Amino acid sequence: MSAQVVMRPIRSDDTDAVWGLLERGASETVGMTSLPESRAGADELCLESARTLTELATGEFELPEGERAHMLFGAFDAVSGALLGTSGLTFKNAIPNLGVQVTTSLDGLGLTMRSISAPWTRTELNAIYLGPDGRGRGLGSLISRGRFMFLHLVRSQIPTTIASHLRGRIDDEGLAPFWHSFGAHFVPWSNSTDAEAALAADPSLLDDLADLVLPLTAPDLDSLGLVHASSLPAFRILMKEGLRSNGMYDPIDGGPTVVRDLADTMSSSARVHGPVALTPDGEIDSLIATPSVARFAVVRSGIDIDPAGTIGLDPSKASALGIGAGDLVSALPLATCVGKDGARR
Repeated sequence: MSAQVVMRPIRSDDTDAVWGLLERGASETVGMTSLPESRAGADELCLESARTLTELATGEFELPEGERAHMLFGAFDAVSGALLGTSGLTFKNAIPNLGVQVTTSLDGLGLTMRSISAPWTRTELNAIYLGPDGRGRGLGSLISRGRFMFLHLVRSQIPTTIASHLRGRIDDEGLAPFWHSFGAHFVPWSNSTDAEAALAADPSLLDDLADLVLPLTAPDLDSLGLVHASSLPAFRILMKEGLRSNGMYDPIDGGPTVVRDLADTMSSSARVHGPVALTPDGEIDSLIATPSVARFAVVRSGIDIDPAGTIGLDPSKASALGIGAGDLVSALPLATCVGKDGARR
């Protein structure tokens, strides 16, 4: 369990920390197109994230059709202030989504891969990156599911269809075999890395991959739908939240897309709310969040919940959240389901 690590939205003055983390991990973030690749990109993303948070906190967030907005979160050591890991959200209103679907061929004698592009309104969960100092500390759950704690606070303002695109199979050279099975037949990039970079720089190029059909062969099948080993921890966390595959696959690496309505996620039904009592660590491994958009923060801690609904929280974790005895918090038990009445089930 992570000790005294707090997850919160990235602020405009966090650029140095964000870019420092990503610059040191540049060789590990290849293909994570939601993360910036330059200091200028980091500065722009931090500013946009802060602006989006302000609009959500004041109830003024509106996303016009065809537009998107980004938010970035960071997991910080509560003592040193070091940034240990990061991930984000992208809110999209009627933004086309390109995916590959497996269907029965028109002659009924085989299977085909068909690419489909259609406007889709959703909240996308972006890739998680943990620096070396953040690994092995339970921060994947803190960051991944902490985002759901935030989404529940702003659910009336955002797209409530939650989606995540998982990475698919990558070979020993860092390339995606599925790209050779599908996309390389139609556009000029010889490998998945070049294709990913080009499509991230100019998403309109995705149009060249829409409405295409290819027969599905045995090698194609071997490279389609698998989750990359580095993405399996995130995949398992999302499965616990209740997300499931929608049958669409990434046109570059063949990884699956998983979706769920926010109201149907596990965190929606399992969250409890109550005032804080300062106590030693309890028995229920949980995420604890401040129920404020503007001051949103999450820690992971053992808690206890008494019959009256009071949430016992370690003083160091309360301090990391900037709260004290009697303040209201939201808690999400991770291993034990706790009902609204505080009873463990």
